[in-house]
This record gives sequence, C-alpha cells and structure tokens, in this order.
Amino acid sequence: MKKYAAIFPGQGSQKPLMGKSFYDTYLVSKEAYQEAEEILSMNITRELFSSNGAMLERTDFCQVALFVTLVAIWKALDVEGLPLAVSAGLSLGEYAALVAAKKVTFQEALPLIKKRGEWMQKAAESSSQGMIAVLGMDAREIPKKYQIANLNCPGQVVLAGSKEEMQQAKVELKQKGAKRVLSLKVFGAFHSSYMQPVKNQLSPLIEHLPLLDSSIDLVMNVTGKKAASNEEIQHNLKEQVTGTTLWHASVLTMEEYGVDYIEIGPTKLAGMNKKIGTKRSTISIEEVKDLEQIYEKV
Repeated sequence: MKKYAAIFPGQGSQKPLMGKSFYDTYLVSKEAYQEAEEILSMNITRELFSSNGAMLERTDFCQVALFVTLVAIWKALDVEGLPLAVSAGLSLGEYAALVAAKKVTFQEALPLIKKRGEWMQKAAESSSQGMIAVLGMDAREIPKKYQIANLNCPGQVVLAGSKEEMQQAKVELKQKGAKRVLSLKVFGAFHSSYMQPVKNQLSPLIEHLPLLDSSIDLVMNVTGKKAASNEEIQHNLKEQVTGTTLWHASVLTMEEYGVDYIEIGPTKLAGMNKKIGTKRSTISIEEVKDLEQIYEKV
C-alpha cells in the first residue's frame, strides 16, 4: 500500500479566491470556513473570495485566511481516508500539518493563528522590514551578518532583516555571484530576531495548546526532523517564530518514509521538491479538479 506525506505551504503562497472551488463544492470545506468565522468573529470568505484580495496583503488577515483554506481543502481530501504516514508544513503551514497529523484540533488552533497573525503584523509595523530570496547561491556563501530565515531547497535561501539590510544584501550578493535576488511580498522579517516580541507573546499560548497523540508523524521546521513528543512540538513551534525554517532538511527526512507527496493549497512546494530531487511524485491539490483526478495520477 502506498504511503503519503501531506505538505502545506506558508505565507507567500496565498492568492485571491483560494479555496473557493472547495467552499462551493464540498460541505466539509464550507463548514470549516463557517466554523472559523464563528469562532474568530471574522468575515473571512467575504474578503478572501473578492476578486482583488487586497486584505491578503495584511499578515493579520492573511495568516488566518491561508490556515483556514489549507485545512478546508485537507478536510475534503481526508474524507477519502488516504493512508497518511507523515505531515509537514512550511512556516504557517506547520499548523495545518499539525491538524492533518491529528495532533491538534482545527478549533483549538484557530485563536492561536489569529494572535500569531496580529502580533506578526504589529512587529512588522514597528520598523521597516523585509525578506529576500537568494537564488543560485549556497547558504555557506552568505555573510554571517545576514539572518537566514528559510533554507528551502538547493540554490534557494531566504534572508530576513530591515529594509536597509535587505537592500544592501541584494547588491552585495549579486556581486558575490547570486543568479537572482528577489524581494518577497511580505512586510515583516519573519523567522528572524525581529520577531522576538512575537515569540514572547505566543509562547504561553503554544504551551497551553492542547496536543493529541496520533500515529501520524510530524516533521518540523526548526529541526528538519520528526518530533518525538508533544513537548518537543511545543518547543519547536516557539522556536520557529525566530528560527530558520529547514524545509530542505524536512523533505530529506520525509524521503526516508518512501512516501508520495500531496501538497495542499496554493502550490509552492512542488517546485522545491523537484529541486530537492524527491524520488516519488508530488501532487498539488489547489482546485477541486485536482482532487477529482488524484487517484488517476497516483
């Protein structure tokens, strides 16, 4: 029997109308949005399903909308009972991975996600911050003065810092031989020391997040390894706020399971898997038509 890894992208993958085909087609998905709106007292679908998606530019709205969308799509897939061996998510996506791995309930995670987005928005507004993607350069070639936020895949490193630092890095790293250096569409220096206030605020909520035991493994960002206990999950979630996300290492760990990958939500990770060189297939489930074809593809 085939085994699967469910993988979830993070902030930066969002787009207007994401999840709408599932909302319109699957009751279990629609109920996820409705439940989130009731618990959080937010009108998520009105903003998310508008054509311009302007609110998605705000971290405080985007994180909630993306998390709910990832879970809503996963719920439609989970009804089919696919044999899930392991789950992982990039940054915010790690919380959706927790839900998929049945280590926390959707309902319990929602208030924490809302606070995470609000506090990160506030931290980002406290100073001029940004992030850049450095392509075609090994992490070891990047000067130590810059903070590495993400090690995504071979030849792709993400840095975080002040706008001034990021502008300086763009010039310097191009001179050092980077193929491309791109500014990311985020307004915060996520996964860096700039998020220390958020870590301080979020830590008590994470410590009180009711975690469940399950047979599905969770591979986590800050270690790139399987979490061995609920205490380790809580520790890693706290460290993730300011720590480097090790997505490349996480995928190499999942490779040991001999799994096929199912990416849930706006596709971002399938391309990284290709660059990492995963041995088995990666199927991206972004629209209902993708879900309907999944068994033909595998």
